[in-house]
Amino acid sequence: MSATQRLFFAVDLKDAVNAKSREKIIALKASLSHEGRAIPDDNLHLTLAFLGNVSAEQYRQCCDAADAIRARSFQLQTTQTGYFNKPEIRWLGIAPSSSLLTLARQVQTIRRDVLGLPDEHQYLPHISLLRKALPSAQEQMLSVQLHVSRFGLYAQSLEKKVLVCAIPALIIGHCRADRFPNTL
Repeated sequence: MSATQRLFFAVDLKDAVNAKSREKIIALKASLSHEGRAIPDDNLHLTLAFLGNVSAEQYRQCCDAADAIRARSFQLQTTQTGYFNKPEIRWLGIAPSSSLLTLARQVQTIRRDVLGLPDEHQYLPHISLLRKALPSAQEQMLSVQLHVSRFGLYAQSLEKKVLVCAIPALIIGHCRADRFPNTL
């Protein structure tokens, strides 16, 4: 049986252009930390599609498909916190964006076509802030702008996310199909 990695497509928030907005998101997360277990600052991201366990061959196919995506940079606006009951996640929402939804649909198509998985639940763009969080009667507002110029394919571990393939939104073609993440 071949080795697999748990992978997902996401927009990372560590780009320098997002530094001030990221600081505000981290401050919001810190203010809520008494309500759950804070996501590490380096793990803040906007998930586009969760792929699950992916073999080395499927990884190469996902990279090839991602390399074919053509998109332009775009802006996003955060909104307010929300809560997912079953996984007990406190998150920060993203205002509706046709550019983001188009990109998410494209990577979710990779999930379906390459991995043969059914479409995920309706896509709700968000940045997870806390795990094992308590529900809150009052949501917090935070309106900051985020610039999206690339997305990546990440490997998931219990403690951190590891970039395995950065895919610039303007210059597609940098997915390392020959480098499957062996160990995290």
